[in-house]
Amino acid sequence: MTGKVEKGVDFGIDEDDVVTANSLNKHLGRPTVVPFQGFNATADAEALRKAMKGFGTDEATIFQVLSRRTADQRMDILRAYKANFGK
Repeated sequence: MTGKVEKGVDFGIDEDDVVTANSLNKHLGRPTVVPFQGFNATADAEALRKAMKGFGTDEATIFQVLSRRTADQRMDILRAYKANFGK
């Protein structure tokens, strides 16, 4: 299996992946989250609102949106969420 899939989301994790000091060192100095191409803070805020509204939550959508946005992009989503939903 090339990636674990939960609720239709491919997390890109191989079952054989093992975290070691060497595998962590190769990532030092390189960002692990890069700016999302086609970023739209309002669309992301709406997707998050839909994922959290009502009974229960859609964790897969929340994870998919937030884990693939930089800190600056997440702040833009927060501002858009507050502007559109007042929370």
